[in-house]
Amino acid sequence: MRDHKLDGTPQERQRARVKRALDQVTDWVGSLTPEQEERIAALVTAAPSIQPLRHEDRRRRQREFLALLEQRANPAEFPARLRDWLIDWEKGRAPQYQRLQPEAWENRIAFLVAVDRMLTPHQRATLTRRLQSYIDDFTRLAERRGAQSAAQ
Repeated sequence: MRDHKLDGTPQERQRARVKRALDQVTDWVGSLTPEQEERIAALVTAAPSIQPLRHEDRRRRQREFLALLEQRANPAEFPARLRDWLIDWEKGRAPQYQRLQPEAWENRIAFLVAVDRMLTPHQRATLTRRLQSYIDDFTRLAERRGAQSAAQ
């Protein structure tokens, strides 16, 4: 709630969305030009926010999880209920959130494509290095997992 300013005015929530987007992009690609910041702010402002619905869905999931934990005393049923809860993530979502979620994903994809198109060669190199570091980490983890499996 604090990061998204969900208890704030619409203007405060909007400023928080823009700041968060700018921080995320900067984290991945490095510093931005003022023009890039303006364009990113415009992209964020143009897209509708579903954060209040997303927040309520997270709270719903937390309540469900706490209720599920209270049932763990029944070892015969608990694993199946936990598995179902983990697999059927969308079950119980508010209809409005279910309806708007695909559009929110499409907006996010469009945002990322637009940001990608405005990157400078230096920013793109910074992004590529960051992605490569994740690739390297996952490769090392997979190799460790393979070595552990072979040892067993």
